[in-house]
Amino acid sequence: MLSWACGGGQTAESAAAASAQTTGAEAPAPAAPSGPPPLPAARDATFTQQVHLPLQLLAAAINAQLPERETQPRSLLTRQNASPAIEASFEVWRDAVHVQFDGETVHVEVPLRYAAKFDARLKNPFGGKWLNVARDADWGTEGEPQHMLLRLHMHVEITPQWELHVHTDVDAPEHGPAPAGELCTRGMFKLCVTNETFAPEVRRRLDAEIVPRIRGELEQLDRKIEEAVRLRQRAERVWRELNAPRALGEHDQYSVLMPEQVGLELRGAEEEIVVEAAVYGKMTYHQGRPESGEAPALPDRRAISELPGERAQESSLFSLDAVM
Repeated sequence: MLSWACGGGQTAESAAAASAQTTGAEAPAPAAPSGPPPLPAARDATFTQQVHLPLQLLAAAINAQLPERETQPRSLLTRQNASPAIEASFEVWRDAVHVQFDGETVHVEVPLRYAAKFDARLKNPFGGKWLNVARDADWGTEGEPQHMLLRLHMHVEITPQWELHVHTDVDAPEHGPAPAGELCTRGMFKLCVTNETFAPEVRRRLDAEIVPRIRGELEQLDRKIEEAVRLRQRAERVWRELNAPRALGEHDQYSVLMPEQVGLELRGAEEEIVVEAAVYGKMTYHQGRPESGEAPALPDRRAISELPGERAQESSLFSLDAVM
């Protein structure tokens, strides 16, 4: 405590004591130490807590699952004996995926670029031999590639029994415009075909090669997520933790939640997944640490809107270690 100097080096406290002796008044008693604050009343309520998970974590997992670059060896792209007949080899590479979450579905955009070297020939309309129109021609290049966009949708479901199910759907691929220009035969009779004429066959074969492979990779990721999360095990661990006493500060005071019902919901926010847990039960408050009771069996998951009681936001319903 700071002491203010009085005349002759006397402190304010000693001066007050001397004055009290002179006047006969009693010196003020020192302040008594403050006791613990009163405990709140027990209450029934639905207590909620949110966990915010960056979408970047999921995007990183998807990027790690999908190959960055693939090479397709030369093969016949068109149907046997179809005209035009196209053989091509492909180089396919992708940019980083973009991920959004709307509360039920993770929407994934996979931007792809590709370049090909191809041979093409046409049936002679007058009969006879096939007419060559392209040999080792470019269909996009490394510097000016063709573009393709895949949109995938990872549907997330949490059952009342705390089972996590994830499955992926794929939209039809979106292709950019075909390379400009046309291909022509050589010789006396010139026959020309625009690149756009070849585009459907090129895209059909590319879709048949690339889309199933990417879908298969994401289906593997679906299973990895389900196995890694082990939702029911985590829910049971958190449920047991809810029944443990929680300290309320420095006065040996504790709160205890006796849980009865529980809800869990997911929703999307900008660049993150919001996990909201809600527990309905009775919160009691104690001076001194009470003994931990035995938690009841984990009940079925319910919608948070179905839980009774007033809503109370809590920041320490459960630890992140129990959830992550």
